[in-house]
Amino acid sequence: MMEGKSTIDAKEARKQVAGGDAQALDVRDPEAFREAHVPGAVHIEIGELESRLDELSTEVRWIVVGDDGKSGEEAVELLRDRGYDAAAVKKG
Repeated sequence: MMEGKSTIDAKEARKQVAGGDAQALDVRDPEAFREAHVPGAVHIEIGELESRLDELSTEVRWIVVGDDGKSGEEAVELLRDRGYDAAAVKKG
């Protein structure tokens, strides 16, 4: 199910989530999530992601928001290795 690219720009990410074509997954720490996040985003810190994969549907594309490119890419790699369709939001 790993159909799309592994990174996506913020504009395209917003379009996919708003259009119902993808779900946002925020892997940042709780403080960063409280400060600002995509409405409706699922929040699972990067360190907890592997143990909580059962909370995520394999039937949707996941757009991953991280503190930096590294945490988002790490999450995408884990998700894709487990059969999820996922892309990290590019910073910049």
